[in-house]
Amino acid sequence: MIYASVGGAVLAICLFALLPRRRIGAWSQQGASIEGERPIFGIVGGASWRTGLVPWTATPPLARLDVYAWGIKIGSSVRILRWSMPTTELRWEEIAAVRRIRMGIQFEVKARPGECVRFGMFMQPHPEIDPRLRQLLTQSGVPIEE
Repeated sequence: MIYASVGGAVLAICLFALLPRRRIGAWSQQGASIEGERPIFGIVGGASWRTGLVPWTATPPLARLDVYAWGIKIGSSVRILRWSMPTTELRWEEIAAVRRIRMGIQFEVKARPGECVRFGMFMQPHPEIDPRLRQLLTQSGVPIEE
């Protein structure tokens, strides 16, 4: 009996540690983001990932959207939780569209139709897209759908 519960716990920890490490976007799979690079700006909020088999959700303030010159990175805002949450890095050219949704914004991925990452302040219905993010999206040619 004890062996079964210990084995189940070990299996759960292994699955929990391995599954969330998926990243979408061709560039992020190659690990091309530069370690220690500082974002232009960041926003703390909540996020949900609809990628692969397991959907993930992080409530505010556990997720962070960092904006770089090359694109965006959405992951944990809390250092100790980074191992357990997905991290998504997308170059501007990998983003098919950005949609304003009821509780935030949705980033759709060109290479994987149907998969997306949502970010927002889930307590604010119909929030505006941050003007700094909107400017970078427009400059990069990413379509914004209201």
